[in-house]
Amino acid sequence: MIRHRPHPSFPLLLALALALAVAPALHAADYTWTGSAQNSNYNSASNWLDGDGPPKTTDSTTVIIFTDQGAGAVNLTNTTLQFAQLIFTNTAAPYTLVSNHTTLNITAGSITLSGGSVTLDSVTLNGATLQVNGPGQLTLANVTTATPAATLTITGNARVQVTGNTALAANLNVQSAQVIINGTNALPSTGKITSTGGYIGYTQNFAARFSDFLARIQAINDPNTIVGIDSAAPATNRTVSDAIDLSQLNGADRASPYYIGTTSNITLTGNITPTLLPAGGYDTLYLAALGNGYLNIATALGNAASPVNSITIGQPTALQPGQGIVELSGNNTYANGTHVLGGALQLNGSNNLGTGPLTIGSGATLNTGANAIIAASNTTTLDEGSTLSGAGTFNVPITIGSGVNLIPGAIGSAATLHLHSGLTLDAGANIFLDLGANATDILCTHTYLTINGNAADPITIYLNSITNANATGAYAGFDPNNSYTWKIFYDTGNNPLTITGFDPSYFKIDATAFAQWNNLNGGTFDIALLNNNALGITFTPVPEPSTYALTLLGLGMLALLKLRRRGK
Repeated sequence: MIRHRPHPSFPLLLALALALAVAPALHAADYTWTGSAQNSNYNSASNWLDGDGPPKTTDSTTVIIFTDQGAGAVNLTNTTLQFAQLIFTNTAAPYTLVSNHTTLNITAGSITLSGGSVTLDSVTLNGATLQVNGPGQLTLANVTTATPAATLTITGNARVQVTGNTALAANLNVQSAQVIINGTNALPSTGKITSTGGYIGYTQNFAARFSDFLARIQAINDPNTIVGIDSAAPATNRTVSDAIDLSQLNGADRASPYYIGTTSNITLTGNITPTLLPAGGYDTLYLAALGNGYLNIATALGNAASPVNSITIGQPTALQPGQGIVELSGNNTYANGTHVLGGALQLNGSNNLGTGPLTIGSGATLNTGANAIIAASNTTTLDEGSTLSGAGTFNVPITIGSGVNLIPGAIGSAATLHLHSGLTLDAGANIFLDLGANATDILCTHTYLTINGNAADPITIYLNSITNANATGAYAGFDPNNSYTWKIFYDTGNNPLTITGFDPSYFKIDATAFAQWNNLNGGTFDIALLNNNALGITFTPVPEPSTYALTLLGLGMLALLKLRRRGK
């Protein structure tokens, strides 16, 4: 056999090929801030993982990672820092990167946030675009751009707040991001805003009136854009009495819709004029709340001063996850209905829905307070994936279809939900019930309860345990050796309730949450027809061993008696 010897230069060529193959990975270095030196100095090597820092100031491929370890202030003393991306994985303590206008050249233009908050304080951004993604919040405090006469575009899906007395840029272009302007001079007096989707909001620190802020908006290029009214103290309710006129924008009639909304706690009491329809008249009024936002429309809608014909609340969850609550609290007369696409609609009174139909879309929630009344004219449709909750009164028939969630009160807070024009339960529906010694969820059902069941697609009832304080926790005095019955579906006025289609096999009881707080000792929950006039949840304990013994003894005695009779 002839053996071929490798060329003398083969090992060198192989090593060169391997080096070239890994070169990109070696070049794009990642640096992780630990803050171990506890001196907040960006240039201190001991503040970086394994002392492998600080990053080079001119490496445009560097990725810098800030974790919960070392969260706090980071002092930047360099004139310029260049890297590809900043990644913040902090979820607890916040970060503040502070400097005397160090120029940050983020070549990929990207900042990624986890659940925590990050502040860039007195830095200069080099570049025309800033992309911010993640569930956290980025605050730009006294931040400016390297070319202050240019327009800064902010993209991504994170929340960005602009504060301070330094103009961020000449103009602002928002694309998909959530941007709140909370600084007195965050834009120059001539600065304009263009928005394509996303959220662009203001606080009282930036504009005194809604009309002042709207005058800054040059263009809205997407009907899903939300123009936000916010507060410098987001958790404290701010009442805004301004007239909200959406029919004009940038000096011209506005015949394309957009939303008004909030990420704060805002109550609107002034007149509201929707955008215009191309053929004349007024378009739907679009409302939204994002995150922990609560938007209360206390204005009476549907009259000459507020010519609203219909209302759309929220956006589909796929488009805008993490939405808040919109409340309609005015004495409303609009006639063409209410459609909830996402988030939650809160009702606490009567006549809040005008006279038209109500539709709750997939992923959206209708929550009713104890004084809420849904009139017979408010025909209610619950799409698959929607939720009906609370303690209100429905004077309209309700159907809980497949994939719809029915929650009296709230999970962990028992209440009575009043269904005064009948209830239909379809196969695949979901019902969430709280059971407690002092309080239990009740579905006060008048006239009829119709069950369109299917054993192959059961109606699932999820049971939760509550304390005597009406909060999730251990059921006071629960004894797994005793039998229990909780009356759930019935007319609390003791009037007859016609129940049709009931079959226990159409239901599935999920007691997982209840068992987390209470020892069931092998006992089982079921649903039962009570006196042909109500449905209830029952608990049956496992018989004691002595009970089995007595049963066997009894059977043995019967057998012995039979044998003696045969012998005679």
